[in-house]
Amino acid sequence: MAFSVPIECSSHNETKAKVAWYGCKWCIRNGYTKLNIELDSSLIVGMLTDKKASSFKLK
Repeated sequence: MAFSVPIECSSHNETKAKVAWYGCKWCIRNGYTKLNIELDSSLIVGMLTDKKASSFKLK
């Protein structure tokens, strides 16, 4: 499955984080509760798992 959503970001890390976050939210809204997400950025993984990876916050 593929989909697209227009977003505005100021960095590639912000883009990766928003895409992962949006995908998780979409899955949960559509009844998928067991998710495996593969990311290539430890910064983004830390942000999504509430570990203190940086001063960035997802809104």
